[in-house]
Amino acid sequence: MGKLSAVEAPTVNFVTSGSATLKGEEVRIYIDPLFLETINTSVGYQVLITPTSPCILYVDKKYEDSFVVKKLSGNYTCTFDWFLIARRKGYENWYMEPAKVS
Repeated sequence: MGKLSAVEAPTVNFVTSGSATLKGEEVRIYIDPLFLETINTSVGYQVLITPTSPCILYVDKKYEDSFVVKKLSGNYTCTFDWFLIARRKGYENWYMEPAKVS
């Protein structure tokens, strides 16, 4: 069995990801309700998108339970991967603690 590592950051973030298909001009991606119980989207979050077919895409709107991806140009059907980063509930204002020197 291999060892796993975690992404470390000065803030307490949780991440989730997925893949989607955009048919037409836009698609709305709903955040998993179970994951929503662990994060606070009302303080903002980031969505990174990577097209996996010939398209230029962007995140148009962010809601507390979803986000909308729109197409600027490309095929009628576009596929893409997405990665969402959001603050953990209860840690919205937490920032890295100084290291203790012994």
